[in-house]
Amino acid sequence: MSSTPAAPPSAPVLGLLLAGGAGRRAGGADKGLLPFGTTTLAGAAAGRLRPQVDRLLVACNRNHADYSALADGIVCDRRPPYQGPLAGVEAVLPALPEGWLLALAPCDVPRLPADLVSGLRAALADRERAVAWARAHGRDHYLCALLTGSAAQGVTAYLDAGGRSVRGWYATLAGGAVDFTGPASDFGNYNTGTAGRPPGRGIS
Repeated sequence: MSSTPAAPPSAPVLGLLLAGGAGRRAGGADKGLLPFGTTTLAGAAAGRLRPQVDRLLVACNRNHADYSALADGIVCDRRPPYQGPLAGVEAVLPALPEGWLLALAPCDVPRLPADLVSGLRAALADRERAVAWARAHGRDHYLCALLTGSAAQGVTAYLDAGGRSVRGWYATLAGGAVDFTGPASDFGNYNTGTAGRPPGRGIS
């Protein structure tokens, strides 16, 4: 955990489930709507994230009705579709109230830890343009993150300059990784075959 002062504990959190990918390596399938148990990958992820945030939105570029049923609303890329997860972050900016924090999670991590947001908040630097992201068992999970509003607002300039890398964007911000010590399956995802499917056919 960071030794810097934590972000204000009273700051509300807007959750954003990222489900706007093209699914190119899945033959164009909408990854978030693939079955997972009695629901879908996105349905399971939303169920884990919703209790941890004050409002939940989904960033998606198709199947709007399906995703609307999982959250309090949806946002769509303001750029041509499928330019990466940061376009989803940009899409939520008009819906991010001043003073709120922004929690990110990908749609294909159905077992998100129940203390994801609280663990990230405890380490989020009390500074402008700050980010904290999850690390588990030596692996960084950049899309499981918590950002200050001022950090989120900077994504447009980064995209306008040609940036697309989440890691590269974080390098322009204050903050760092937060270690989570629960089971590795907490961050298991569809890409790596650790979210309830055989490995070897990962999708983006």
